[in-house]
Amino acid sequence: MCEICPSGAITFGDLNNPEHKVHQLSKDPNAFRLLEKLGLDPQVYYMSKREWVRKQGDNYAAKAKH
Repeated sequence: MCEICPSGAITFGDLNNPEHKVHQLSKDPNAFRLLEKLGLDPQVYYMSKREWVRKQGDNYAAKAKH
């Protein structure tokens, strides 16, 4: 049986389903992934309001405004 994180720090769901909260969170400008550049297609998204943290993500450049 799966337990849900009571603090909301971890969210589970279907990334491909627009009605799921994780799908919506993955589209948030504060969302980023690690190891994407290795072609591993990671399914874990991290959230941070701090830009210096988001810069550590492989997909930061793709979202950066020019």
